[in-house]
Amino acid sequence: MKTIILCLIISISHFDSICQSTDFTYENVNNQSCLPITLQFTQTSTGSPVGYLWDFGNGSRSNNAHPTSTFTLPGTYTVRLITVYANNTSQMVKNVIINRAVSAEFLTSRNILCQPDTIHFIANQTNEVLSYTWNFGDSSDEVTTTFPDIDHYFSRYGNFTVSLKVIGVNGCNVIEQQSVRINQPEITGSVINTEGCVPITTEFNVQIHNYSNNQNLYYLWNFGNGSTSDTTSNQINHTYTQSGVYIATLTIYNSEGCTNTFHFDSIRFGIPPTNLNSYPDDNIFCGSEKAKFISTSTLANQYNWNFGGEFSTTTDTLIAHKFSSLGEKQIIVTANFNGCLGMSDTFTVRVIGVIAKYQHSNTCTNKKTFLFRNTSLGNVSYCLWKFGDGNTSIEFEQASNTYLQNGRFNAHLFISDSISGCVDSVSKFIYTANPILLNPDQTICINTSSQFTLINNYSNPSIRYRWNVLGLSSINTRDTILIVRASITGIFNNEVIINNGASYCRDTIKLNHLIKVRGPNVNFSSVSELCINKPFSVVNLTLPFQNSDTIISWHWNFGITTNQENLFQPSEFFYPNEKSYQIKLLAIDKNGCMDSLVKRLYVHPMPFIWIIPKIITVCAGQSTILIGYTSDSIIWTPVNSNLCSSCDTISISPPTSMQLFAIVNNVFGCESKDSAEIKIVTPFNAKILNNDTAICSGEKVQLEVFPNNKIIQWIPDYDLNSATIYNPIATPGHEIIYYVLMGDSNRCFTSSDSIKININAAPVINAGENKSIPYQSSFSLNPIYSTNVRDFLWTPSDYLNCNTCPNPIGNLETSTTYTIKVKSDSGCIAKDDVTIFIECNGANIFMPGAFTPNNDQLNDYYKPVTRGIKMIKHFYIYNRLGQRVYEKSFFMPNEKILGWNGKFKNTEQEQAVYIYIVEATCDVGKEIIAKGSFILLR
Repeated sequence: MKTIILCLIISISHFDSICQSTDFTYENVNNQSCLPITLQFTQTSTGSPVGYLWDFGNGSRSNNAHPTSTFTLPGTYTVRLITVYANNTSQMVKNVIINRAVSAEFLTSRNILCQPDTIHFIANQTNEVLSYTWNFGDSSDEVTTTFPDIDHYFSRYGNFTVSLKVIGVNGCNVIEQQSVRINQPEITGSVINTEGCVPITTEFNVQIHNYSNNQNLYYLWNFGNGSTSDTTSNQINHTYTQSGVYIATLTIYNSEGCTNTFHFDSIRFGIPPTNLNSYPDDNIFCGSEKAKFISTSTLANQYNWNFGGEFSTTTDTLIAHKFSSLGEKQIIVTANFNGCLGMSDTFTVRVIGVIAKYQHSNTCTNKKTFLFRNTSLGNVSYCLWKFGDGNTSIEFEQASNTYLQNGRFNAHLFISDSISGCVDSVSKFIYTANPILLNPDQTICINTSSQFTLINNYSNPSIRYRWNVLGLSSINTRDTILIVRASITGIFNNEVIINNGASYCRDTIKLNHLIKVRGPNVNFSSVSELCINKPFSVVNLTLPFQNSDTIISWHWNFGITTNQENLFQPSEFFYPNEKSYQIKLLAIDKNGCMDSLVKRLYVHPMPFIWIIPKIITVCAGQSTILIGYTSDSIIWTPVNSNLCSSCDTISISPPTSMQLFAIVNNVFGCESKDSAEIKIVTPFNAKILNNDTAICSGEKVQLEVFPNNKIIQWIPDYDLNSATIYNPIATPGHEIIYYVLMGDSNRCFTSSDSIKININAAPVINAGENKSIPYQSSFSLNPIYSTNVRDFLWTPSDYLNCNTCPNPIGNLETSTTYTIKVKSDSGCIAKDDVTIFIECNGANIFMPGAFTPNNDQLNDYYKPVTRGIKMIKHFYIYNRLGQRVYEKSFFMPNEKILGWNGKFKNTEQEQAVYIYIVEATCDVGKEIIAKGSFILLR
């Protein structure tokens, strides 16, 4: 993505421009490599922005310079930043890629096996994965690999949870699990007609589970009577013709060798029993007794009894039954052989006497006094109540008893019928107690805990409690100890309501004293929402529990570092950032009791509005466009009948200069305003200050135009160092006319001017080819000149007979480069060079025959003296033993070098004859060598 650069002329009197560009960077602000990811965006726009319009592509926007945005889904998001400057905008668009969190999804070659085997696993491949860790859930070792696929052999039956942990290169990890089942195929079966009379057709049905292969299943049926069948169907019918009990089985198998067997519940069939004989042990019996009945039949192995609406089944020929009501009862019994019913017998019996029953409840005024109501059946001629505490009563319909002790009592009712002589009894447990509610606290601070304990309680195992303590109600428990945190101040009665069941009145146990919960009643008023440009203030409404409980400490926390401590009423202030804040007040009274209150405050951002242009010059009678850059709704004022008052972009044709305002409101109700000033433009005249002129070819001339507060363009634009400045430098190669076109920044008016530049011809000079001559030989210089050359000047003038002549002569003593400078009849100048070398055979290396290194400043160093030599490559000196005592390489001839000082390794050498060798390059490039000897004198 390229940065869009817009250049803006910002001065109406100068052509100084500032280039403004938009760009931004972003980074992971929470260092979270897995989704969701919060990115910190930082604008890096140049120039002096006045505002920013962000669109993050995920539905969120911002006007902050350095906002954050959270991305919850992977994808490529187009993030756009519009940078708003004083008079223009620029924008940058970048694609932000939110990578998908590494995936641990994997596929299996199969996840249901009917016997141990190998399964192939393959994970979703991605370049972002660092490692794969497999746990197969079968007690085998974990396997970590960098490859996405793996084989594993499951050696036993079972259900296994296979997990794959994938670690990404960014450190993000995720775990995925799948189930692998290695089970024999599970079979569930059902049978229609499991008992009855033969012949009978039975339908067998089975369902096969945990079987995912596409291979066909085969079914081998065994009906338990010697008959079998091999099918490919999971349903079959079979007719049983003989009575008996049969165990049917189904074995399934497939081509892989997987198999399993299912055993159906036993089925039994028979023929109708015969010779049924049924009778009671006695035809008349008391209601308190269990009557006995006998039934016999040939082949019967079960008897179905109907005792007048009460049913029972037995395999024995004898059955006992206690009736719940009195009177004549019709008994029906049917013989049964393996579900095949025979004939039924019917006879009657009579239940006489009494059946004992009673109901009880205690009184709410005295919960130890119970009323007992006799609900017994029959002709009760005698009644005796034994209440379990030693007290008795002979009241028939209703009795009462007050228990003086606490505990559990077994209350009995005994009754009899004097006519029949039948007796019966029934008993129930009665619970009594004197519960006491204890709490040691008389006064506690708010936000502290207090313990309530219930003692001397009922022993009823089904008891329940509802607590009303410290201003809190309906706390339901089954415990006799309750610890409660005091959340409100006040003076409270406290109680627990005991529920022993439907036969008992609720027992309300009150604490024998009040508990005072003291502390500050913290309260303050403040707004819950606030625009960031508005001051925040609170009004402290906190009061002590009672006037004597003076509040001695206030602690305010406004969610920022500038907290205001120990102030009853803090001063107002402005929040620096828009976000959610917690406003907390903690108050402490003189008793050390404390409480706090927290309220939420949402500080909302101001809407951004910036009008472009801020100041605009408009051609008289023409319209102009104003743009209000904002993310919210806009209203322009003053309202004009031709103006769209709610559009972001408006066109306006003001008759006179004016100021226009734009007002915006965001969704939070915060309001911002901006304004623009519109001015009028007047004409002007362009004037080039230079007159028409002439210059030599290749020369420069600086042009200048007035006024210098306009947009400018020189035509043509070539041979100029710039075509858009007021004082360009022109270097024309031929005669030319330059036109300047000028316009104001609004392009209302234009003006032009021109200048003509003539080009004078430059002189032409060719100094000739370089040449070599012998030492102290004469030479002449013969350049070729153009016809417009008038003046000549040679430099240097060494060895020349004339330095202003067109063709001087000379006598050469050293190689020399001469420059000829000429001037034309129009004053134009040209130059050229020529070099005269001394021939190499005329070059000379002079070496002295002796030297005296005695430090008398005369002839203390031995060195070469040259003529016509360009470079000395090597200078060596050897003693008479052939040992090199001095060397120097690559130095200029006659260079001010010291030469040899007569020492070798810092030791003075003896007086003797020494050999020198000089290798040099002459001026024309040839190499020469000089060898000889000299004497060192002491």
